[in-house]
Amino acid sequence: MSLAMNKKKILKGKIERIVSPSTVVIAVSYAKRHPRYQKILRRTKRFLAQNEAAGVVGDSVKIVECRPLSRNKHFIVKEITQKK
Repeated sequence: MSLAMNKKKILKGKIERIVSPSTVVIAVSYAKRHPRYQKILRRTKRFLAQNEAAGVVGDSVKIVECRPLSRNKHFIVKEITQKK
């Protein structure tokens, strides 16, 4: 068994919305270069996550990939890096 199989994705983002007491929407922003025109494009992807760290809207957090918790929820909030 290789070490690469045990690696879980760790993403940094901000809590954008609280859906329920245990679920939050995390907005993860990243920059991507256009393949032809070489312009840098800013993109945002939203993930549903289990709110184990009890964060509030506006907090910067780290989320870790896990087994599917529901149809769309595959991440857990591990730590709050910066309070609002």
